[in-house]
Amino acid sequence: MIDILTDSSNILREYGYKIDRLFVDEKEVLAFEDATVIGFLFAYDSSDQLINNWEKDSDRVIVNQQLGYVVLVKSMEYIYNFSCYRR
Repeated sequence: MIDILTDSSNILREYGYKIDRLFVDEKEVLAFEDATVIGFLFAYDSSDQLINNWEKDSDRVIVNQQLGYVVLVKSMEYIYNFSCYRR
């Protein structure tokens, strides 16, 4: 059987992404990021699990990793930098 998290981790690392394996509610998640992209990869055993759980799992990883705060801070930095540039 293919280990999608391991294979994806190897491919993403090869292309320069930082990789971390997390556990959110006992579910393993692959987190990846570079200077412009942040993402999470979940593996499901069936299409039914994917359809039924992806939204809940996505919400949990966002809350668990406090991404709402990160996005807000980055947005505020962008607004500040943009307003300073335009003056």
